[in-house]
Amino acid sequence: MSKRKLDDETGTALADVEVKRVLSRFKSDTGEVLSGGLLDLPVDITVDKLQAICNALLQQEEPLPLAFYVNNVEVTDVLEKYVGKDFSISEDVVEIIYQPQAVFKVRAVTRCTGSLEGH
Repeated sequence: MSKRKLDDETGTALADVEVKRVLSRFKSDTGEVLSGGLLDLPVDITVDKLQAICNALLQQEEPLPLAFYVNNVEVTDVLEKYVGKDFSISEDVVEIIYQPQAVFKVRAVTRCTGSLEGH
């Protein structure tokens, strides 16, 4: 098989695959609905992309690390795994609860008694 033929086959295969989409709404852990209304998201969206979207809607200068929950279960992978089996993609709305995480900054510590004052 030539490289061109292989590229043509994979290009048509990717075009034929239809990505499932879901209507979703971001809510804070206190119940406030995030402005932006309903969002049409692909079900294979990752946590990193959810963070980027949520931080953009929150208009944060410095992006906050966020945790996302669907049906009281933390989303750690793609969204599709956490949407229920009886969920109707065309009719129902997924409520994604976002919760800010603590920001920890770790600094290197050296333990050299020769440089400590008073020792």
